[in-house]
Amino acid sequence: MSKKEDDTPKSGENDGEEEEKKEPSGSADKPKSAEKSKRPPLPQASASPSQQQQQAQHPPAQGQYPPPQYQYASYPPPQQGPSYQPVPTQPQNPGPSEQDVERGKLNPTKLLFSEGSIRAAFVRKVFLVVTIMFMVVGSFCAIPIFWSDFKRWCQRWAFLYYLAYIVFLVIYLILACCRSVRRNYPCNIIMLCVFTVAASIMCMFFTAQFNTQSVFLALLITTLCSAAIVAFAMFTNKDLTTCYGVAFILSVCLLLFGLFAIIFVVFLHWYFLYLIYAICGALLAMFYLAIDIQWIMGGRSHECSPEDWIYASLELFMDFLSIFMFILSILGFAE
Repeated sequence: MSKKEDDTPKSGENDGEEEEKKEPSGSADKPKSAEKSKRPPLPQASASPSQQQQQAQHPPAQGQYPPPQYQYASYPPPQQGPSYQPVPTQPQNPGPSEQDVERGKLNPTKLLFSEGSIRAAFVRKVFLVVTIMFMVVGSFCAIPIFWSDFKRWCQRWAFLYYLAYIVFLVIYLILACCRSVRRNYPCNIIMLCVFTVAASIMCMFFTAQFNTQSVFLALLITTLCSAAIVAFAMFTNKDLTTCYGVAFILSVCLLLFGLFAIIFVVFLHWYFLYLIYAICGALLAMFYLAIDIQWIMGGRSHECSPEDWIYASLELFMDFLSIFMFILSILGFAE
C-alpha cells in the first residue's frame, strides 16, 4: 500500500509537467491569431448567381480565404435609332440622253459612245444631214442637165467653178481645223449651209462639162460602189481606223502625182495622166469612205465624238462627192 500511495503524486506531477509543456505552445499560437485578426478584410464584390451557387455547394474550409469573386460589368442594351436608309448615288459620268443628242444639247466635255441608243441616234443624224446636202447638190446639178441654154452658159463661164472651189476649200478647212467653230451653234449650221451651196455650185459647173449619159452613169456607179463599201466597213472585223497614216501617205503621193501630171500635160500633152490620176483618186476616196464609216459607227480604235456631228457629216459628204467626181472624170475621158 505504501508503494501505491507513493506513485499517485508522481502521476499528478507528470500531469503538471505536461500542462507546463503545453502552455508554451499555446502562447506561441496567440500572436498568429492576433495577426490574422489585425488583417483588413478583403473587399467583396457582388457575385453572380452561378458563383453564389458554387459557394453554397462547396463552402470554404475553416481558416481559408474564400475564392476571389469578380464583378462583371453590365452594359446597357443598345438603343434603337432610326432605320438606315442608303443615299442614292449618281453615276460619276452620266451619259447624254438620246434627246440631247438629237437636239444638240450636250455637255461641254468630250462625250463617248457609252450606249447603243446614243450611237444609233448619232449615225442617223449624220446620214440625214448628208442626205439633205446631196439633195441640194442634186437639185443644182439637174439645172444644166434639163436646161440646155443654162448648160451652155455654164460652159462659157467655167471660171466660176474655181471661185466656188476656193470658197468650198476655205470653209472645209475652217470646219475641219477649228473645233470651236463646228461646235458652236448656230455658227456651225451657217457654215455648213454655205459649204453646201459652194459645193453645189462647183458640182453644177463640173457636170455641165459632160453629157447627160455620163452623169447618170457616174451617179449609178458611185451609188453601187458606195453601198458595197459601206456594207463591207460595217460588217468586217478588220479595224480600218488604224490606217489613217497609210491614207495620209497615199494622199500626199496623189497630190504630188497630180502636180507633175499638170506639168507634163501642159508641156508634153500627156493627157493619159489625167486618166491615171482619176483612177487613183477614186480608189483613194473609196478607201477613205471605208475608214470614215467605221470612225462614225464607233467601237474601233478611233471613233467620232457625238459633239462632232458636223465634222462627221462633212467627211462623209466629201468621200461620196470625191468618188462621184473622179468616176465622172474617167467616163468623160473615155468620151
